[in-house]
Amino acid sequence: MRDARQLEAFRDLIAQSQRQLVAFLEADLELGFTFADLSKTERKLGNIEHAERSREHAIAAITTVRRFLEHVCGSESKNRFAGRVDELERELAD
Repeated sequence: MRDARQLEAFRDLIAQSQRQLVAFLEADLELGFTFADLSKTERKLGNIEHAERSREHAIAAITTVRRFLEHVCGSESKNRFAGRVDELERELAD
Protein backbone atom coordinates (compact mmCIF):
# COMPACT_ATOMS: atom_id res chain seq x y z
CA MET A 1 0.00 0.00 0.00
CA ARG A 2 2.82 2.38 0.88
CA ASP A 3 4.53 1.75 -2.46
CA ALA A 4 1.30 2.54 -4.31
CA ARG A 5 0.97 5.87 -2.47
CA GLN A 6 4.59 6.73 -3.17
CA LEU A 7 4.13 5.89 -6.83
CA GLU A 8 1.00 8.04 -6.96
CA ALA A 9 2.84 10.92 -5.28
CA PHE A 10 5.70 10.55 -7.75
CA ARG A 11 3.30 10.63 -10.71
CA ASP A 12 1.67 13.73 -9.27
CA LEU A 13 5.07 15.43 -9.01
CA ILE A 14 5.88 14.57 -12.62
CA ALA A 15 2.53 15.96 -13.79
CA GLN A 16 3.03 19.13 -11.74
CA SER A 17 6.54 19.51 -13.15
CA GLN A 18 5.19 19.20 -16.71
CA ARG A 19 2.51 21.81 -16.05
CA GLN A 20 5.14 24.21 -14.68
CA LEU A 21 7.46 23.58 -17.62
CA VAL A 22 4.69 24.18 -20.15
CA ALA A 23 3.63 27.38 -18.35
CA PHE A 24 7.24 28.59 -18.30
CA LEU A 25 7.75 27.88 -22.01
CA GLU A 26 4.46 29.55 -22.93
CA ALA A 27 5.40 32.65 -20.94
CA ASP A 28 8.88 32.75 -22.45
CA LEU A 29 7.49 32.46 -25.98
CA GLU A 30 4.98 35.23 -25.37
CA LEU A 31 7.78 37.40 -24.05
CA GLY A 32 9.77 36.57 -27.17
CA PHE A 33 6.91 37.75 -29.39
CA THR A 34 6.62 40.91 -27.31
CA PHE A 35 10.33 41.62 -27.79
CA ALA A 36 10.01 40.95 -31.53
CA ASP A 37 7.17 43.49 -31.77
CA LEU A 38 9.14 45.98 -29.70
CA SER A 39 12.15 45.49 -31.95
CA LYS A 40 10.09 46.34 -35.03
CA THR A 41 8.64 49.42 -33.35
CA GLU A 42 12.04 50.66 -32.20
CA ARG A 43 13.48 50.10 -35.68
CA LYS A 44 10.64 52.15 -37.23
CA LEU A 45 11.40 54.93 -34.76
CA GLY A 46 15.05 54.83 -35.77
CA ASN A 47 16.31 53.52 -32.45
CA ILE A 48 18.52 50.78 -33.86
CA GLU A 49 20.37 50.05 -30.61
CA HIS A 50 17.14 49.36 -28.71
CA ALA A 51 15.75 47.42 -31.66
CA GLU A 52 18.78 45.13 -31.68
CA ARG A 53 18.64 44.63 -27.92
CA SER A 54 14.96 43.64 -28.13
CA ARG A 55 15.73 41.31 -31.02
CA GLU A 56 18.48 39.65 -28.95
CA HIS A 57 15.98 39.11 -26.12
CA ALA A 58 13.58 37.46 -28.56
CA ILE A 59 16.38 35.21 -29.79
CA ALA A 60 17.17 34.32 -26.17
CA ALA A 61 13.55 33.19 -25.75
CA ILE A 62 13.89 30.97 -28.81
CA THR A 63 17.10 29.47 -27.44
CA THR A 64 15.51 28.81 -24.05
CA VAL A 65 12.44 27.11 -25.48
CA ARG A 66 14.56 24.93 -27.74
CA ARG A 67 16.79 23.94 -24.82
CA PHE A 68 13.85 22.75 -22.71
CA LEU A 69 11.67 21.38 -25.51
CA GLU A 70 13.11 17.88 -25.18
CA HIS A 71 11.74 17.73 -21.62
CA VAL A 72 8.16 18.35 -22.68
CA CYS A 73 6.06 15.19 -22.62
CA GLY A 74 3.81 14.46 -25.55
CA SER A 75 4.50 14.95 -29.23
CA GLU A 76 1.47 17.25 -29.63
CA SER A 77 2.85 19.72 -27.09
CA LYS A 78 6.35 19.49 -28.53
CA ASN A 79 5.04 20.13 -32.03
CA ARG A 80 2.97 23.08 -30.83
CA PHE A 81 6.00 24.69 -29.19
CA ALA A 82 8.21 23.95 -32.18
CA GLY A 83 5.65 25.60 -34.45
CA ARG A 84 5.50 28.69 -32.24
CA VAL A 85 9.31 28.90 -32.20
CA ASP A 86 9.32 28.72 -36.00
CA GLU A 87 6.68 31.47 -36.09
CA LEU A 88 8.80 33.68 -33.82
CA GLU A 89 11.85 33.10 -36.00
CA ARG A 90 9.86 34.13 -39.08
CA GLU A 91 8.69 37.21 -37.19
CA LEU A 92 12.29 38.17 -36.52
CA ALA A 93 13.30 37.55 -40.13
CA ASP A 94 10.78 40.09 -41.47
